Amino acid sequence: YISYRDATNEDLKFAYSTDGGTTWSNNTVDSVGIVGGYTSIDAIDANTIYISYADMTDSDLKFAHSTDGGTTWNKTTVDSVGIVGGHTSIDAVDANTIYISYYDYTNRDLKVAKRTTAVASSTWSNTTVASTNSVGWYPSVNAVDVDTIYISHLDNLNGDLVFTYSINGGVNWNNTIVDSVGFVGGYSSINAID
Repeated sequence: YISYRDATNEDLKFAYSTDGGTTWSNNTVDSVGIVGGYTSIDAIDANTIYISYADMTDSDLKFAHSTDGGTTWNKTTVDSVGIVGGHTSIDAVDANTIYISYYDYTNRDLKVAKRTTAVASSTWSNTTVASTNSVGWYPSVNAVDVDTIYISHLDNLNGDLVFTYSINGGVNWNNTIVDSVGFVGGYSSINAID
């Protein structure tokens, strides 16, 4: 599965292959306004697919999900306070527990959206994770389980690679500088096993 932005039509699109990548099909997920920026995708199984992305028309963070392998899509606005939705990264622990890390342009903060209810629900909690300096650029999130969440991101003011983590489901967050030699930390990607 691949989520991506169609810059010609300003849409969010979805491509999929069922033969190991030899042939591909695609469809439009969202075409209302200028959408599809900073998209990220995760799948629980062959039918359950989640996408986070920016709605550039309304400056919102949005979420799309499919339960039929990407044929039909439901869309939800996750955060609409200020200019948000930059550099999204999504990770799902299971069908209900989903985390999205993203950049809040208005406050220059790293934020996390969390959902622990049924997919049909639109209830999200949005939390500022780090707010010292201009942090949260290019975040990558990995949730090992419901409680353990890891995020890598760029401190854009100091040019540092930062590791932010929570071991209690996002109630408390800790930050550690991973690399500060030169201007580093852009476009990171994180993965954890336990």
